[in-house]
Amino acid sequence: GINAAYMGFGQKLILLCTIKEAQTDPTACFYPCPGVSNASQVDVEAQDLDRFPLFAQVAVQHVVLCPGDQLFIPKGVWHYARALSTSFSISFWF
Repeated sequence: GINAAYMGFGQKLILLCTIKEAQTDPTACFYPCPGVSNASQVDVEAQDLDRFPLFAQVAVQHVVLCPGDQLFIPKGVWHYARALSTSFSISFWF
């Protein structure tokens, strides 16, 4: 579904990952974890393209959420989040 993230206080780094070009199996580029199809084996902040070469076909957009910011993440957009400071955020899935 769609994810709506609201930043209460602090800052959070969000990396949005999309496929650059249409693929037969787009999720293959994200190397899903065995048994956990919505988690990736790729460390998006320290990409190892020798180990995960198809990840080179992924476009990564960096977003920093600040207090009061809201971000809508469409269905099918993989994302990664890391707090940059002591923070509080709320995510809604619908």
